[in-house]
Amino acid sequence: MYETPAPSLDPKIYSLGIPVLGICYGAQLMAQQLGGAVASTGGGEYGRTTLTRTGSSLLLDTVASESHVWMSHGDAISSAPPGFS
Repeated sequence: MYETPAPSLDPKIYSLGIPVLGICYGAQLMAQQLGGAVASTGGGEYGRTTLTRTGSSLLLDTVASESHVWMSHGDAISSAPPGFS
């Protein structure tokens, strides 16, 4: 996200009326492009963790409410964009 040039997405994708799933860097990029904020966590987080799905989702309703996933990151969404939780 901080590299020049950093991988990016054409923001027009958000107005296509289709669901978009961002995971890790993708979620951070989407948050930043849609008016949220991303900040350094001050240290990396690496390893196995549990992903907990809350609420309903067109993309994730068939996914178990809890899944074991791998994380590897040093940044986090510090402020969600308007309309996101």
